[in-house]
Amino acid sequence: MDLSASKVKVRVIKLTLAKGWKVASRIHPIPGPRYVLKGRVRIATDAKADEFGPGQLFWETGSQYLSENISDSEVDLLVMEMLPEPTPPKTGRTTNGKAAKGKTK
Repeated sequence: MDLSASKVKVRVIKLTLAKGWKVASRIHPIPGPRYVLKGRVRIATDAKADEFGPGQLFWETGSQYLSENISDSEVDLLVMEMLPEPTPPKTGRTTNGKAAKGKTK
């Protein structure tokens, strides 16, 4: 993930995973840090499997992984997504590159 942009858009989502929740294989489109508020989750890749509980942070890399709620109840996570903000178009031009219509100085 490239965050070298001068501005980054951050979105934080509270995600609740039901008891017994499991995803066989997935690639999350927006990698980033995940913080466990409640419960335990197992995250497995081809290389290794790790378990995380309350107060622990893990990083979704954007690679394929398996995830599972290994608690006796729900898991609550904070999902932090970080994206570079798009560069605005140059003044006097539209997004398609043509000159803007209207008054000019």
